[in-house]
Amino acid sequence: CSLDGGTWGSCASNDLVDHVVDGLALGAHTLGVRAKSEAGTLDPEPAVHSWTVVAPQTTIDSSPPQPTWSLVGTFTFSSDEPTATFECSVDGALFEDCLSPYEVSVAEPGVHEFRVRAVNIAGGADSSPATRQWTVSAFPDTILNSTPTDPSESTTATFEFSSDQQGVTFECAYDDAADSGVWVPCLSPKTYTD
Repeated sequence: CSLDGGTWGSCASNDLVDHVVDGLALGAHTLGVRAKSEAGTLDPEPAVHSWTVVAPQTTIDSSPPQPTWSLVGTFTFSSDEPTATFECSVDGALFEDCLSPYEVSVAEPGVHEFRVRAVNIAGGADSSPATRQWTVSAFPDTILNSTPTDPSESTTATFEFSSDQQGVTFECAYDDAADSGVWVPCLSPKTYTD
């Protein structure tokens, strides 16, 4: 046998034993096989088989909802290679072994990137890892823009407020309601009388 045009060497194959070639790199390969008689005569036209070892393909099947406020998210993934193992990377870190489902924890809000690649039994990794970006939103901050003077002789109090984020709604609670955590929808400015 000769692999990829290399030196010819003895090899065997019969009903009980197959000729196994393992540890192949990704790419095209050719195996030449020629018969050799007991007298040392060689087949002048060896049988040749060519094939290509390709990296497994990786698919991200599910990811955290968008947007999310949780610093922890779960990803599931798969490969077209049933025996593949996986390596994961978050925000450009080195790839490390991982299993699906894979729980990711990030330190702070913002846009984050998850990458996963399948690895075949020969160690060939998907050269184009599956990638998914997800956004962890910060909790909105409430800003009191205008409040009554303190102390005040007025029995009417008006509050104006805003947020550091667009598209938010507001809830207000006053005195006993605030103490017991009973919040109701409100708009700015909010005025309390009596």
